[in-house]
This record gives sequence, structure tokens and C-alpha cells, in this order.
Amino acid sequence: MPRQARRDASGVLHHIVGREVRRTLGSLGMSRQAWGPLLALCAGTVLLWASAGAEPIPALRRPSDVAPPATLTRKPTTGLRMGSFQVRFEKTKLDDVRRAAGFVGVIEHEGDASESVYWLCYTVPGSQHSARVWIIAHGEMGGPEHLVTGVRAVRGVSSVSPVSSCPLLPRALRPVSFEGGLWLNASAQNLSARFGAPSAKGAGWWSYAYAGKAPGLHQGAPVEYDVLSLFEAKVERGRVVAIIASQVTSY
Repeated sequence: MPRQARRDASGVLHHIVGREVRRTLGSLGMSRQAWGPLLALCAGTVLLWASAGAEPIPALRRPSDVAPPATLTRKPTTGLRMGSFQVRFEKTKLDDVRRAAGFVGVIEHEGDASESVYWLCYTVPGSQHSARVWIIAHGEMGGPEHLVTGVRAVRGVSSVSPVSSCPLLPRALRPVSFEGGLWLNASAQNLSARFGAPSAKGAGWWSYAYAGKAPGLHQGAPVEYDVLSLFEAKVERGRVVAIIASQVTSY
């Protein structure tokens, strides 16, 4: 990530999220350079309205803007499985997803600098509950190749219909799930069996967070990158009705 981009992202975090997030991240031993990427990771209260006709990424209001404590010892997820196709965070491009879908779907864009985001939206049919899934590439953290950095999914009613900006997901890319078959309408017991106790819990949201290091090179020198991974599920009446999942790596 370019130095100027890191500075811009950290500035946005400083002004929007405030002192409590900075205190939380400092307690995790994260560098200032990691703060900006975490904004992209956990900014679940922001609604991104796209150009006319685009399906906006939904505003999923989390219980707090403060990052949940990183209590997990491994990443809660590394990406999304769509049929036999695997979407891997920070490795799979939005173009790869669209190609796997037979070029169904439109890559939308909104914002600039640290608020820039690209996405694909698909409608996933279901016998009881249809769903919409947004596959997201943060403009800076996803780089010019638009690597996938996050997924949002919302359970709808059985009658939710595909639209041009969120077409029907091709049959070849179904079913959709995270590791262990976890997806919308999973039970709260499924969450507990998969992850154990939540890193944080409030307002119906069960949050699971991981913070770690990964070796790499920066300007030819070996360094350790900050890896931030988050999985959050909104639970209503014992069932998952919405999911936010993300991963970003920064130096």
C-alpha cells in the first residue's frame, strides 16, 4: 500500500472513528499504518450509494464503531465458496468472479481515495429465503486489480427478485457459503460450533476477530505485515440474517 494512501486512510480513521478505536487498536499492538485498513474492515455503518441504477452496498449497523477484540487464534474465514469456485480474500479479483459467473453482473464503483469501493452484487435464490450478496474490493486495499477484500450478505424474503444491478447468481456458482458450510439462515449453534465464544456481542451481532502477522517484502526488505480478519453475523430468532466478512493486509 503506498505511503500516501496509508496516510490518507489513517487520517479518515482519525476523524471518523475517534479516540476509542485508536485506543483499542493500540491495545492490540497494531501500528498506525494498520488503522486505515481496519476502517475498511469494520465500517459496517456506512451506506455506499452508487451511480443511478446500481444496487447499493447495504448499511448493516454494527453495535459499535470500536473494533472488537482480536480473540481468535486463526482467521475466521479466508473467503467465500460459490459452487466449485473459491473466492479468496486479497487473491481473487472481481474480474475473476465475473468471469466465473459467465460475465453476468456489473462491477460498480463509488467514492475515491480511502472511501473508494468496487463491488459485484448477485441475488441468490432459496426455497424459503432468497438473499443478496455483495462481493467487495476496497479501492485502495484491493489495489488496481480490485482484489476482493470483503463480502456482505443479507437474507431476504422468498419473493425477492433479481434486478439488472443485482442479477440472479448463475446455477454454476451455487450453493454459496463460507468455510464449514456457514451461510445465511445458519443457527446460532452453528456459529458457536464453528468459532466458539464471540470476540464481541451486542445488538444481535456476533463478532469474531483475528489480528496476526504475515511475512513479506517491502521495497526488497523482509517485513511483517499486519493481517486483520473479521466475521460478523447478525442473529435474529436464533438464525443468521446478515453477514459481514473482510480481510486486509497492510504494512
